[in-house]
Amino acid sequence: MTLLENLKTLTDLLNQSIENSAHVLGNVNSEHLKVEGKITGDITADLLEVGSSGIIDGKLKTNSLSVDTGAQISGNVGKIS
Repeated sequence: MTLLENLKTLTDLLNQSIENSAHVLGNVNSEHLKVEGKITGDITADLLEVGSSGIIDGKLKTNSLSVDTGAQISGNVGKIS
């Protein structure tokens, strides 16, 4: 599943990709999340990948984090308990 439009919130997703034209306002819960666009809100994902065009402003909880050069993250990063 791939998102192309602006959204208010995403919850309980398995595999999700936020493309570079997307802007999500709200919290995101996902098993595997790849971010190329912008997320303003908290993220909980077992596997989180932030691409070079990805922008995240919020708290991150993840067990595995991959960040490409050029990505922007503003917030705290912690492990899922």
